[in-house]
Amino acid sequence: MVLTFRISGKNFDQYVRSNTAMNSTIVEYIEGIEVIKAFGRAGASYDKYATAITDYRTFVVKWLSSTWVTFKLAFALFPSTLLGTLPMCLWLGTGGAITAAEAALAVASERVALFDDRELSLGRFEGRTWAEQCRRIVERLPREVYVSFDIDALSVECCPHTGTPVPGGLSFGEAIYLVECVVRSGRRIIGFDVVEAVPRQGEPLDASVAARVLYKLCLLTLIS
Repeated sequence: MVLTFRISGKNFDQYVRSNTAMNSTIVEYIEGIEVIKAFGRAGASYDKYATAITDYRTFVVKWLSSTWVTFKLAFALFPSTLLGTLPMCLWLGTGGAITAAEAALAVASERVALFDDRELSLGRFEGRTWAEQCRRIVERLPREVYVSFDIDALSVECCPHTGTPVPGGLSFGEAIYLVECVVRSGRRIIGFDVVEAVPRQGEPLDASVAARVLYKLCLLTLIS
């Protein structure tokens, strides 16, 4: 990972700057909608907004392209916690980037629970319902929950242009049902984000799915 960021440092800096510029432009555009309408500046303002988003997309693609080989190499060489996470935590701890307590938390904390696609699929094959599996997942959560929704978690037919399309994953209905189970359990959603959505011009599926996920998360957050 260190090699990855050294190789892609310039592209990553551009990515960060374009992300900051895009966020600022979106806020400026939304807050100024009424003023824009009053002074007939909708076209120019939208062009600035669209350009910021396009620039961000360009730098994301450049950064991902420059890190693809080293990321793949890292995942191939360090498939387990002992070979990957632990040495990295020791290196970061020695360099002062994180404390010993933070390193121990990353490796051994009971707050970190993994429910991967293989495990969930085996549960289905062995007769466990999705409702049963969702209850088991939700039981591990605190009373206040932040939802980070990675579109990659969905089955590839839902998001064919996402950054890492792979076989397997949840259906749209399964993913939303899991979040609904969080709300039904009495837990409160305190915030959320949606990442890895990659809209493609002329192919509306990715954008439609991401928009529906965002819509559902907004509603579930409000009623939690």
